[in-house]
Amino acid sequence: MHKVFILLFLEAALILTSCTQKTPKTDLSVDLIPTDSLTLNDGLSRIDGVIMAYHKIGDDQFILGDNKPGLYLFDKNEMIRRFGNIGQGPCEFTEISATDVDDDTLYILSSEQVKIIGFDISSGECVGEFSHKTMSGITHLLKEQDKSSFLALKGSLTGLESDSLTILYRLFEDESVESLELKYGRVNAVPSVINFRSPNLTFAPYKNTYYFYLPQTDSLYNYNPESDKLTSFAHGIDLNRNEIEKAGQDFQKMMDLLQKEVKMIGKVYASADWLAIEYIYENIAEDLGQEMSLYFYRHDGTFIAQIPAEDLIGFEDGKFIQLRETGNDPDFPFSMVSLKPQFN
Repeated sequence: MHKVFILLFLEAALILTSCTQKTPKTDLSVDLIPTDSLTLNDGLSRIDGVIMAYHKIGDDQFILGDNKPGLYLFDKNEMIRRFGNIGQGPCEFTEISATDVDDDTLYILSSEQVKIIGFDISSGECVGEFSHKTMSGITHLLKEQDKSSFLALKGSLTGLESDSLTILYRLFEDESVESLELKYGRVNAVPSVINFRSPNLTFAPYKNTYYFYLPQTDSLYNYNPESDKLTSFAHGIDLNRNEIEKAGQDFQKMMDLLQKEVKMIGKVYASADWLAIEYIYENIAEDLGQEMSLYFYRHDGTFIAQIPAEDLIGFEDGKFIQLRETGNDPDFPFSMVSLKPQFN
């Protein structure tokens, strides 16, 4: 199967867990019902990396991004363009920390190079870039509609930072920065010597607020930047926080823990009626590979259900986008299937 799961790195958002899940029992179940699909030609085979980003563009186009890094425009079922090049020069990037789309512009955040690059989607041309030291450690990016600004969340942290550290910013294209009122001390991060970082974290817009997850916490957060209101609920997964805190700044103890089993959170999804969090589990000690699942909640934090969900690459209009192998046509080896949650 074409890889779509998240690879584990030393600086990935590694969340150590035991096999015991603390989510409440529920009589509800969730099924993912296919609603429509699009068969893709073999252009997808030229994407060698792990698919990290999906953006729908109009009726017939979409963008896929991978961790090689690369971003590619598809028209219906054909790859027609690659955006930018790997490098250190203007409009080049060495890694992709986050992406977003606004109107006809694709934005790429390279936290490593502390810059945001814009590409015209129609032409593929670079329309400019801007930089600020604040972008170091940024993992979440969202272009604000009808504004020349971005919301940016600093999620690449060790948990040993000062409680007064600002973690949410508004970045402007003129390279000015507004520090918002969300400080590190307002989230319940567990301290660790490891620099936790996930390559797949996102904001999930909901009404005038934004859901997000920080790797070294055990909660899902919702923040309204206009009112500075922060709410959260515990997602119920046993994170072995006591073991992580016990390891503290002992690097070897932390590495020993990382050789056992890990879970990490990928994307957060929000619809009008429910939330879903993407979990990836890997039993490293027994080399059993990765398993992906979705945990569903109501907006008040009530747990609904957990289901297996492999090879998800995106989310659109309340539906998950799944990549599948067709297995019967070498010219069109893959298909993208829209899956709508049905609660029973």
